[in-house]
Amino acid sequence: YGYGAGLVYGSEGASNDLNSAKVNGNVSLNIHDIGSASQQYDLDGSFWGGGGIETYTGDASVNGNVTVTISNVYASEFEINGGGRADGGNPQMDPYDRPNANVSGKVVINIENAEFGSQGAVYGAGDAAGEGSTANVGSVEINADRLTFDAPFYDEEEGDYIEAENIVMGGGLAFDQSFADVNGDVKITLKNSSIQTVMGGGSTENDLEDGELDDRDRYNGQSAAVKGHVEINLENTKADEVIASGNTDGAAW
Repeated sequence: YGYGAGLVYGSEGASNDLNSAKVNGNVSLNIHDIGSASQQYDLDGSFWGGGGIETYTGDASVNGNVTVTISNVYASEFEINGGGRADGGNPQMDPYDRPNANVSGKVVINIENAEFGSQGAVYGAGDAAGEGSTANVGSVEINADRLTFDAPFYDEEEGDYIEAENIVMGGGLAFDQSFADVNGDVKITLKNSSIQTVMGGGSTENDLEDGELDDRDRYNGQSAAVKGHVEINLENTKADEVIASGNTDGAAW
């Protein structure tokens, strides 16, 4: 995992004031020169442009804009989220302050010359889990030129085919009664690229098939809305599926 902004890992008490890793200003995350077009690097990586909360409370918000620049990255599986990650988990006390990993301003993701594996992803907004957790952003712009993903392949160790499940999503991911909204507009521009799914909005999901974790019910996210306009531009780009809005429970794939 990697974060462009602050990280709260191990909360102290039940207050966000005691567990703060906020950034008052703009954030730039630059990732470049990993692997090559002829030799992918064996990397299963997830990165967030904003901050992260890895316990049940805290504030790792960015009061500013986030810019993520990715160039010449060829990885076996690569995922980038423009916003933050608020993992509310299962708190040990109640009441407690819900975790926040918001970005107040605009998220811009620029990608050039990249291969993200068969199950890689680009998410414009944040990633939240846990009741009341928030990973909202102001607005989103995603620009990619020569971005590709691997086709399905046979994994000899698993003895089975690995399906292609890759996506460029303008919105965020909300699990278990959380919020990952885009408060403004989303604009996606893909050139000379190949991808399975392009989605303008976000997704509310339940990440457990059996619906329980630690003897506690799990639910879909509360909201992964885009509250402004969505614009998707594809130039010399192959996409198997294009969804202008969002979805629920991972229905796109």
